[in-house]
Amino acid sequence: MRLTKSVVCGILSAALFASAAAADSFKAPALSGTVFAHLRYDLTSYDAADQEGAWEFDVPRIYVTVKGAVTEKLHYRVTADVGREKYTYYTYEPEFDPVTGEIIGLIETEHTKTGRLDFYAKYAYFEVKDVLPNHSIIGGIEKTPWVGNEEEIWGWRVIRKVAMDDRKWESSADLGLGVAGDFGEGLLKHHLTLTNGAGYGSPEDGLSGKAVAYRLSVYPLVGNEDLSGLSVNALYWRMLISRAVSIRVSFTPRNPLRPNRPGTLQGPAVGPLPAPS
Repeated sequence: MRLTKSVVCGILSAALFASAAAADSFKAPALSGTVFAHLRYDLTSYDAADQEGAWEFDVPRIYVTVKGAVTEKLHYRVTADVGREKYTYYTYEPEFDPVTGEIIGLIETEHTKTGRLDFYAKYAYFEVKDVLPNHSIIGGIEKTPWVGNEEEIWGWRVIRKVAMDDRKWESSADLGLGVAGDFGEGLLKHHLTLTNGAGYGSPEDGLSGKAVAYRLSVYPLVGNEDLSGLSVNALYWRMLISRAVSIRVSFTPRNPLRPNRPGTLQGPAVGPLPAPS
């Protein structure tokens, strides 16, 4: 679920205003930011003729965060995310008959391009602390159980995203509810979420069900000063598919220049819908 620029600005402003009004009673808002910048030299694009490869200065990510608390237990976080927008476009070239030389169709090529910096919401959630001992309830656009935990272990987000996020196996944030906490003075930590499953960058269509994710982390040497960060982590993720009726009727006329794309007609479909891609 990607929120528009005006909505994100409104949320940030409201968070600052609300916390400022409550500053005397509890905790004033804290404004912070993170910038990922680099100079990159790409060895894979090395051109032997020119004796050089592609290199660039870039700022691929900027985070602006407001954190605060309304009461001792009710906390909130709003993070604006500035990143490169990506879009897909297509180019076409004629396909010729090898014998007659006549045009028999078009060859379609798909391209992905990175564009200008775009502005949207990464996190926007409330957190109710100590609902149970050392446990919080979180609601809104929140962290998913695995990616943030893996980033803490990896420690080099400035170089590259962690595998789960980079390969799009799990989004780093999603809209829903969660419970997180620990047992045994940090020996066991866990995080359970029920979210849309589409990720913070995509809308939920209302028919695709919900995603359940649970991470359990064990810190066997939590009492050792040098090895307290050593952990064993496991993740369970499942998409709960809704049973719904979807009636789809569409027709695409046959294109004489693209004979491999015939017209199609789809009728009603009843049953479980697939999870969003």
